[in-house]
Amino acid sequence: GWQRTGPVLAFWGDAAALDTPSLHFEFYELDRPFVEQVAEPMDTFHRALRELLGLPPLGSGERITVEVLPKHAGLGSIAPTGNILLSSPALLYVGDDAEKDLLIAESLQRLLRARALHEICTQHAIGPEWQPMLSYLEAWIDAHADELPAIVQGDRANIDQRPFTCPLSLFTGIVTDDIGDYSPGYQEYRSQSIA
Repeated sequence: GWQRTGPVLAFWGDAAALDTPSLHFEFYELDRPFVEQVAEPMDTFHRALRELLGLPPLGSGERITVEVLPKHAGLGSIAPTGNILLSSPALLYVGDDAEKDLLIAESLQRLLRARALHEICTQHAIGPEWQPMLSYLEAWIDAHADELPAIVQGDRANIDQRPFTCPLSLFTGIVTDDIGDYSPGYQEYRSQSIA
């Protein structure tokens, strides 16, 4: 009978690379149209994200490597080296090419966001008591991803003015008594600052 085999690397053509100011893409020729389509918008998003989070701009030797691989990598992952690993759009079994490209681009955006948030948590030693706020920040960034460059530049004309909602308990749980569960000594500090 038929047996499923892995992708044949030769079908993807020669290895190639493309650099933007903050990203370094490694891919094969079959995926060049996808990489060329997403490289600039993802770089713009990534630089705006880093600026919004107070992270320094990346130099040419510090670019984040994005590998578009001719193998199944699910919806992408971050390797121990820090490289972002994405499946070739040719391997996705969903809709048309535009839908595949959008799905991979959204995955790349999600992984860039996760990597940047991890970087600020490490750089600033952000503890677990702030995890609810980080989750909210991540949700806000996700909801405003398309507008992020305009937001960072203060271009109000290109910002969607829709409100972003979140559960009220996210804030009420943090600024009332529940914070004591996360951070010993906070209630005493808060009582002194209010008095």
